[in-house]
Amino acid sequence: MKSKYIIFGLFVLLSSCTNKRTNERTFVHDYNYKTIIDKRPDKYDYNHFNNKSFDGLCEIRYGFLKNPWLIKAYDTDGTLIARCGPPFTFFIDFTGINQDVEYIKFDSVELVTKNKKIDLLVLKDINIETSISYYGKRKEPNYDPHHTTFWERDDFQTLQQLKEERYISISRLRSKGITYFEEWIEKSEYEYNEEEREMLHKEKSFYASLKIKHIPLDVIDDEEVAINICLIFILSNKNIQRVQFDDIYFREYSEHYYSSPHPFLPKRYNIKFLPEEKDVND
Repeated sequence: MKSKYIIFGLFVLLSSCTNKRTNERTFVHDYNYKTIIDKRPDKYDYNHFNNKSFDGLCEIRYGFLKNPWLIKAYDTDGTLIARCGPPFTFFIDFTGINQDVEYIKFDSVELVTKNKKIDLLVLKDINIETSISYYGKRKEPNYDPHHTTFWERDDFQTLQQLKEERYISISRLRSKGITYFEEWIEKSEYEYNEEEREMLHKEKSFYASLKIKHIPLDVIDDEEVAINICLIFILSNKNIQRVQFDDIYFREYSEHYYSSPHPFLPKRYNIKFLPEEKDVND
């Protein structure tokens, strides 16, 4: 009986130690860049994006994405200081791309700080994601009948065009989507009639997303930055339309706590990515 009490006592002691570790609270410096600074107390949980619509061309959503995973840094004395925000990603999402659009040229995508001007398209970590959905339905068993989407990410030719010639060929991506479904139809055991084939090629929506990662921002010195974007749309009738927009982004700072260990943070992300911490409250 005595041994049972000893075991129970050890269990309580271990549980209290575990709870103590779990309830430890870590201070977090949270950064973001937005055109409008939110006043709500839980603002650090949200990104803020801008939206623009261009008649006959497309709709665009763009802005900065903060990195929610790389949150640990150390002071010069070795004290752990948690951060959230950098390195930042800048993205441009194109939705509802008009079927008359053949090319989109990125004439200018610039980051301007008080010390430098950077062409973001020369940075190394860039990817493009394309998604084209169609009206048709798959007729074969074991397939989602509504799953008629051509999806592609980091296509080499698209990235090469962007980096070398600063444009992406929308018509080529559309052609790849059509080819994809033609090959799928030819291999299918189900015999599609002409109307069904046509629906599998009838475009419902076209989405493209450009992401530029590891934007060189200094959250200490860069209190505000500018993004200058100039896009050129080349249409099937050879008409050219230019759109341009500039935005000022302000550094948003907030502070909060989380209970350790962080429930969403894998250990591999607990890295030292800043050599020191400066006073963020200046």
